[in-house]
Amino acid sequence: MPTQLQKVEFSERLQQSLARAGVSASSPTQLARKFNLLSPGNPVSPQAVRRWLEGTAIPTQDKLVVLADWLRVSAEWLRFGDAGKMTKTKQAVIQDQQPSYDPRTLATMVELLTPANREAVWLMVKSLLAIEGKDIEPPKRR
Repeated sequence: MPTQLQKVEFSERLQQSLARAGVSASSPTQLARKFNLLSPGNPVSPQAVRRWLEGTAIPTQDKLVVLADWLRVSAEWLRFGDAGKMTKTKQAVIQDQQPSYDPRTLATMVELLTPANREAVWLMVKSLLAIEGKDIEPPKRR
């Protein structure tokens, strides 16, 4: 399931592609009609197009392919963008994701746990770091 950030970034690429193709993004109804002419067996509603433009939805793969062909861009780029580039939107979201907790308070809370629960927290954090591709050595036992 796409994240909100992925939906917003898709919307940005869609609007950019529409502008480059000389297609106005001001009327979801008109865009839906044009899309449905290109893909009559796979119609979309104006509401679906509006959600694409607002960044609240991403079309299914079959619809994405039709859009990409129409706008003369790759379906992969339209859906995922350039993985190596960080957009301004993504930077803003990352900045908004700053911890809403105090790290010192978190450390104090962990210290208040029983040794068994501290070990459970350690394993959970280590697993999360591994999922993110980061590794950490366990502390030396005293």
